[in-house]
Amino acid sequence: MRVALPIWSLSLLLALAACTNGGDSGAGHGPTPPPLYSRLGGQAVMAGVMDDFMVNAAADPRIARRFRGIDTARFKAAFGEQLCASLGGPCRHAGPSMKDVHASMGIADAEFNAMTQDLRRALAGRGVSVELQVEVAAAMEPMRDDIVSPVIPAASVVITEMVHRPAVAASAGKKAAVKKGAAPAKAKAAAKAPEPKNPIVRRKWRRPDGA
Repeated sequence: MRVALPIWSLSLLLALAACTNGGDSGAGHGPTPPPLYSRLGGQAVMAGVMDDFMVNAAADPRIARRFRGIDTARFKAAFGEQLCASLGGPCRHAGPSMKDVHASMGIADAEFNAMTQDLRRALAGRGVSVELQVEVAAAMEPMRDDIVSPVIPAASVVITEMVHRPAVAASAGKKAAVKKGAAPAKAKAAAKAPEPKNPIVRRKWRRPDGA
């Protein structure tokens, strides 16, 4: 005797079978790993990392000049916020864009690399593994295009003008000296020339009586 099952019962059985046999499309991929920010230790660790980074950067001769005379607390807060967001943390960067902030600073690739290395040193000092340090460096790479923007220093323009202008001035001075010295030369030549003879013939005066 065949028993007819309602349609909704058939649907339920099919769904249960799919779950039991691994029919779920997400099965086998495992749970999603936590964000890198959390794997680093979250705020408790990253606050100390930022403190150590500032010390490293200020002592690094490659970029130390960038940190002289700046508002250290403000920079650390802004960079920490940007780094937190890039690492998948709960932060949201609300200030000016990185590109706008660094547009006129002329930061080179070598300086960006130095900053990344100083950050990795800070992470290592807090017990972060090399694998996670590499992930942090990779997460920072998208910032490179916004931070690195080499420009021609204004001093080079001034130096160029100073190099070329004296040569032009010297050339002009020589020409002026030649023109100025032409008149005295003509005068000297005229002074040395023999005096022309007087064309008027003077006759000797004689007395009327012929004496």
